[in-house]
Amino acid sequence: MSNHSDKSAIPVAALAFGVAGLIPFVALSIAGFLRSGFIQSEIVFMLICYAAVILSFLGGVHWGVVLGLPDHLSVKRLAISVVPSLVAWIALLMPENTAVIMLFSAFVIMLPIDMFAVKNQLFPDWYLRLRVGLTTVVCLSLLLTFTSL
Repeated sequence: MSNHSDKSAIPVAALAFGVAGLIPFVALSIAGFLRSGFIQSEIVFMLICYAAVILSFLGGVHWGVVLGLPDHLSVKRLAISVVPSLVAWIALLMPENTAVIMLFSAFVIMLPIDMFAVKNQLFPDWYLRLRVGLTTVVCLSLLLTFTSL
């Protein structure tokens, strides 16, 4: 049976790219957990950099709403779209343990913001289901990394 008519189904491409985007989180968090010393620090830095990029992407999704739905332009919506990039950048300047906690917290905070956006029909229903699954894996990866520091 096809899901093409089900507008609430997560599109296959979005799911595939979303899951593929988890590979660096999972691989780097496990590698960092299993290693120590200088190599662990390098692996953790790679994870922090990747998490910062993905957090910035989540903000960019909100910027896209402003571009696509100009009547939703507001200081609040613009702040939601830009603050994740600023937090990500600051995390890159912090010690590893602080950076991991900052990024973990930011991913957790973005989830209810995205829930609100879905509730207000700024994003499709499937986006929230995708984000919950992806964010769960991201946060578990960051927690595993934090425990290894």
